[in-house]
Amino acid sequence: TPVDFPAGSRVQRVPHHGNVTVGAVTGSVIAFRACGAVTVDTALSARGGGHPGGPGPTGIPELGWQGTGDGGPGVHSNLANGTGGGGGADSCNVHADGGGGGHATPGANGPTYSYSCAGPGGDGGGTTGDPALTTLHFGGGGGSGYLDNDASPGSIGGTGGAGGGIVYLVARDGVWGAGTVDADGAAGADGLWIGAARRGGGGGGAGGSVRVFGDVA
Repeated sequence: TPVDFPAGSRVQRVPHHGNVTVGAVTGSVIAFRACGAVTVDTALSARGGGHPGGPGPTGIPELGWQGTGDGGPGVHSNLANGTGGGGGADSCNVHADGGGGGHATPGANGPTYSYSCAGPGGDGGGTTGDPALTTLHFGGGGGSGYLDNDASPGSIGGTGGAGGGIVYLVARDGVWGAGTVDADGAAGADGLWIGAARRGGGGGGAGGSVRVFGDVA
């Protein structure tokens, strides 16, 4: 039977196992089922495995880039890109930070730095999904910071942090162990400041999705 998926959907193979013992596993999407028990000794981590953050500007000057979100890849803009944070923008060549990515809650707006005037910080990314996690989403990427016109060659505006990925785990006999499970977003970068340049920092990525089923967790 044909199935229609929304634009941007991803089809994921979900393997089935018996009893599973996990050491350290990282990835963008971590998904499996176990008919026995799952023991997490170290970590299942999709940290920073979601939508990418905006790239750090290197032009003199250059506006920040939006983070990737459910609206697709970003452009030079301080407006949110769906769940992606907006880039730091320019009002009078004053640096401004990128906005944080969004997911279940909106991302934080990027701050501005006021001297005689100030460029607008990037808007925080918007929301998507639902608390029941009926659909699993990546976290939105953070916007990158603005690089002003006092920059010396080699300066870089702060890169936006990537959003968190997805962890989907079903274990009939429960999830055990002293390890951790996470899909945190990555922090935005400060960038590189050379000479008199002032560069805005990148916004942080939003957390992704973690859904765990088990009789004991």
